[in-house]
Amino acid sequence: MELRETGIILFVENYEEALAFYTQKLGLPLRKKGESLSILEFGGSYLMIEKGGVAS
Repeated sequence: MELRETGIILFVENYEEALAFYTQKLGLPLRKKGESLSILEFGGSYLMIEKGGVAS
């Protein structure tokens, strides 16, 4: 098995707010944006933000 890239998947309840936080506040570059899933650059990896989480 050959790994090309590693990443983190973050399931969030408030998708738009989370996306704004990581892109605007933390300045992570946006690689791909969708209605319910976005991928951001995260060093040599990626951060995937996806709807469907539950805040607690």
